[in-house]
Amino acid sequence: MTIHFEHKQGDVEPVIKFFRRESDRLRALTKIVISPGKTVIHDINRDTMDFAGLSFGDPALEALLRDLAVC
Repeated sequence: MTIHFEHKQGDVEPVIKFFRRESDRLRALTKIVISPGKTVIHDINRDTMDFAGLSFGDPALEALLRDLAVC
């Protein structure tokens, strides 16, 4: 299963709201892959949450990582 979100750069609040609303659909989170153009969160069952357009240098990425307690 892939949960998909289209991100507009610099728009922080929708990313956090989407993650909090949809994260119950994932199990234990295991990996975050940040690449140019997108960020993908993987769970233990190999299900993913895909944030198209969310990448390096975006304040929304920093907010998401804080929400995940990564940084």
